[in-house]
Amino acid sequence: MATLPTTGSAVLAVTLVDVVAFGLLVFAPIPVVQQYGGIFALAIGLMFVDTFVVLPVLLMAWARWRQRHQRLPARAVGSRATDASR
Repeated sequence: MATLPTTGSAVLAVTLVDVVAFGLLVFAPIPVVQQYGGIFALAIGLMFVDTFVVLPVLLMAWARWRQRHQRLPARAVGSRATDASR
C-alpha cells in the first residue's frame, strides 16, 4: 500500500493509454478487429481494477492465513523441556 502513491499514477497512465489505443480499434472497418479492440480494452481495464483492488485484499488475507497456520518451531534436542521430562 505504501507504493500506491508513486507507482499507482504510472500504472494508471499506462492503463489509460492502452485502453484508449485498443478502444480505438472498435472503429476499424473489420469486425474481427473491432471485437479484438473492445475485448482487449475491457480486459486491460479489468486488470487495472484487479491489480489495485482485488490483489491487495487477497494478499492481506493470505498473510493473515499464513500467520494463523504457521508451524511452531521444533524444540531443540537437549533443551530443558526434554531434559526435565527424564
